Formats: sequence, C-alpha cells, structure tokens
Amino acid sequence: MVGIVLARILSPEEFGIVAIGMIFYGLVAIMSTFGISSAIVQKKTLQHNHIVTAQTIVTLLGLLIFCAIIAIAPLLGLFFNKPLAGTVLSYFSINFVVGSFGIIPTALMAKKMQFKIISIIETSASIIYGVSALILAYQGFGVWSLVYSPILSVSFSSFASCLAAAYVPKFGWDKLAVRELMKFGGTLTLSSILNYIARNVDFFIIGKMLGTTPLGLYKRAYDLAVFPKEKVSDLLGRILFPFLCEIRDDRLWVKSAYLKTTKAIAFFCFPVLLGFVLTAPELIKVVYGEKWLGSIIPLKIISFGGMFYCLAAPFGSILLIYGKTGYYLILQVCYASMLLIGTIIGVQFGIEGVSVGVLVTLFFVLGLSFYFCKVEVKFSLLGYLSNLKIVFISCGSMVFGVLLLNYLLTEVSDQLRLFAKTFLGIAIYFGVFLFSGDSLLKDLGLRDSNRLLTLFSPLRRMFFYAIHGKKLF
Repeated sequence: MVGIVLARILSPEEFGIVAIGMIFYGLVAIMSTFGISSAIVQKKTLQHNHIVTAQTIVTLLGLLIFCAIIAIAPLLGLFFNKPLAGTVLSYFSINFVVGSFGIIPTALMAKKMQFKIISIIETSASIIYGVSALILAYQGFGVWSLVYSPILSVSFSSFASCLAAAYVPKFGWDKLAVRELMKFGGTLTLSSILNYIARNVDFFIIGKMLGTTPLGLYKRAYDLAVFPKEKVSDLLGRILFPFLCEIRDDRLWVKSAYLKTTKAIAFFCFPVLLGFVLTAPELIKVVYGEKWLGSIIPLKIISFGGMFYCLAAPFGSILLIYGKTGYYLILQVCYASMLLIGTIIGVQFGIEGVSVGVLVTLFFVLGLSFYFCKVEVKFSLLGYLSNLKIVFISCGSMVFGVLLLNYLLTEVSDQLRLFAKTFLGIAIYFGVFLFSGDSLLKDLGLRDSNRLLTLFSPLRRMFFYAIHGKKLF
C-alpha cells in the first residue's frame, strides 16, 4: 500500500534515481556481512569467541564500506549522468554503520528459531519506513523521502534486535574463530555477490542505456513480480534453513520438510503472480495511474518468471546445510552470466526485451537448482511436480475462469473489471483447493475447512479420487 501511494506522489524518474543508488547499496550490503550471519546459524557448536569475533568483523566492514562509498559515490553520479544518484548513495552508506549492530543478534535469534520476534521487529521497521516515507513525500521532500526513511528503519531494527536478544555488542578477535567463520562465509559471500549482480545487472544496463524513466517503469514491474518471492518464499526459506540444519542427518525428513515448504510457497505465490498476469492492464491503470502504463507488459512477462524464482529460492538451503557452497557458487555464476547475456540482448528491444531475458534465465536457474539438489535429497522430477499437482490444477482453473470473464466484460470500466477478475480468481482458486481436500490445508492450520463442504461430499469424493487416485473418506 505504501508503494502504491508513493508511486502516486513521486515520478518514475525519482524512483529510477533511487534505484541506481540501491544497485550499489545492495551489492556492498552483502559484503558488509561476509556471510557471518549464515555461518552463525549453520554452525553446530557456537561459542563466545565466535560471537565477539563476528561482531568485530561486521563492525569493521561497516565502517570500511561507509568510507569507501563516500569516496566513490560522486563517480557513480558521473557515470549515469545523474549526480543526485551519487548523493543518494552517500546517504545510504550510513546504514552500514548502524546496521552492523543488528546483524549478530538477529542471527542468534534465527539460530534459536525465534522467528516470531524477528517478524515483529521487521514488521515494525517496515511500518516506520512506510509512515516516514509517506510523511516526507507529502511534505514535498521528493526523492529524499525514499532516502531518509530507510535510515530510520534500519536504526530502529538494529536497536530492537539488540534489545530483543538481550545482546550487548562486544568486540574481540580469535584467529581460529575467524578462520571458521570465514571458511563458510567467504564462499557464501562470493556466491551472494554473484547472485546480487545477477538480480541487478538488468537495472544497471537499463539505467545506463535507456535512462532513469524506463528504469523506474521496469523496476515497478520487477518489484511487483518479486513481491511474493520476497514476502513468502524468502520468509519460509529463512525459517527452513535453521530447521534443516537441525535435522540434516535425516535426509528423508529433510526431503519431506522441503516438499511441504515448496508446496506452501507455490500455494501462496502462484495465484498472486498469475493474478498480475491476468490483471496487469487494469492493475497499473487503476492503482498506479497513467504515468506507469509502460510497466504493463514487463509486469506480465516477469510475473511468469517469478513463479520459477519462487520455487528456485529454497533450493539454496539444501546446498548450504550440507556445505555444498561450491555448487552454490557455480549456480550463481551461471545465473549471473546468463542474465547478463539475456539483458544485453534484450535491452535492444527495450524493457520488454529485458523482461524476456529475465524470464528465460529464471527458468534455467530453477532447472539447474533442481539438478544440483536432487543428488543430496534424492528428488525425482515426477515426484517434485506431483507434489505441486493440486496447485497447478487450482491455478489452471483460475486462469480459465478469469480469461472467460475478461472476454465477457468488454464494455465495463477498468475499476469494475479489476474487481470482478480479482474476486472471481480468488474464489475459483481457493474453492478448487478447498474442494480437493489436500493435506496442505491441515498443515496450514485449516483443519475445520472441510466442515464447510459437507453438503458436497459425493462430488468431493469423485474430485479427490480423480486428482489423487485414492478415496477421500
């Protein structure tokens, strides 16, 4: 909602300027942690010397990066012919110093699986970001409303994490602890850098070759398409990683937990992404306004890729819990290389061509991720797809129903068409899923949902048997 209101107030060019700064901000953010937080979560035996050494490392990195960004930020503005982009990046660098004090307590809470506390902190930080950004935007701060608000958000998050974890930052240096943390974190950091480059090379090339306005339009579509991945897939992946670290020796349990998580990701993400594809024209016109019409086609294309992206993300947890950082690194090299090629070719056809390059790359990444992980956990392609069968059926039914409705609604307003397509899509998708009696409903705590469908028991028996090949009851 905050993004929608800000998009109404600010221009695509202003979002594009911030996007340029964020490209480099995100890259050095990975370096600022050096994989230390993941190393703490993954480590079986964690001692005091590991914690104080880790805090020293991330603090020194934060200070070093802050100084480096202040020095190079003007060059960024010159490269893109947007001096303001360099100034924006300079202000963003404050977050590396402030944020370094929240990395370790958050990792310690994740290791203890205190995700409820982490979620409360992150939600509160998001609210602070949103409220401050809206206030500043309404007061006419323009692009700076997107700069000051994350500084406030990160400051709160670091303080709250230390408070919640009862953590007081302490510093120390132990050579053995450094080697142990760096051995895991070094390879992971390099992999994360390559992953980040892959996820942002399209922004970089569009900003340089097409300008800030096309970049703002493209990023609007991209942010919408990856929203389900960031809010669902990444969240479940963060919960899955420490859990799998605890049960890594029982590969059957790992496989079962992963398949259930994958189905839950698909259950929540697929209908949203297909909804973007089916309602993109109305969604952009009604919600964001006429100045964002250039985002419609990229949104449709990247949303398809977002489905592959959501499924590929948790595969990294499988590789990391078994220490297969080399495979993870190869995966990121392939990801970055293919997306670079796809973007260079696609940019010749505008942001629509870049979107196609992203789609093809994400499909390739999903296939390669599956190939690397199937050996560790004995996946089969048929079993993996069968696990998602009911999601595919529900999505297919939703697409058919919405396309039919769209054909019928030719003389109505965009607002009414958006409402009707959204309502019908939700009803069909969840209706089919509930009707199927799939076990995921119980896993999600919807144990009593079947009571609502007792009047349709004969039809449900037939439907369940057709899908699962066995009797419902």
